[in-house]
Amino acid sequence: MKIYKILLFFSICASLVIANENNSAIVRMNALETNLLESDSVKIDFNITATGAIEANAKGTLQLLSGNRIQFSANGGFAGDTLKLVLFSDGSELQISNGKSNNSAQTPPYLNQGLIIGLTRMGLLHNIAVMQFGRQPDKTDGTVQQWVTVKNVQNAEKNDNAITFDVFVDNVLSAETELIIDAKTGLPLLRFQTVHFESGDMKVKEEYTIHK
Repeated sequence: MKIYKILLFFSICASLVIANENNSAIVRMNALETNLLESDSVKIDFNITATGAIEANAKGTLQLLSGNRIQFSANGGFAGDTLKLVLFSDGSELQISNGKSNNSAQTPPYLNQGLIIGLTRMGLLHNIAVMQFGRQPDKTDGTVQQWVTVKNVQNAEKNDNAITFDVFVDNVLSAETELIIDAKTGLPLLRFQTVHFESGDMKVKEEYTIHK
């Protein structure tokens, strides 16, 4: 039951299509997503903490290469359990290990897209939670941009390098986010997110160092 509720929550926390609002915050969000999606090589070092309804911490690296080639690792803790994740794709075969089981499958056709949009809109913790329970990253079939939407995208009032937005899943509000963007590269640096579910809120902080 505990696993089911956690997975249900993260499924609800996963739906953003950027609203067609004509403002500079929308332009910045679209630009950073396009930048990452069109890159042949991206390496992202991350450090994540979550408190409240779900307690979690994770440090690791996500490296994405063209052709759905990926190397991913994360270590820490999630909901009271040890977190030890490894994901590898050579573009043909996908391998996932959560420290308890090892699974392999054909690489999904939009693996890189699913992970990149998942990061920019939801944060990495969502797919970390999914993989912790032995599943492949969500919406790697090409539907992630319709599945996950953001609305009310605005420039932050007190930080010129930040934007704020609401996270929706199937038009249901699930989280509020502040995303701090590197002024030089236009890429994400830091995320603060409040996620809502029935047992209370979860506060998430994700730090990124992105190499291209």
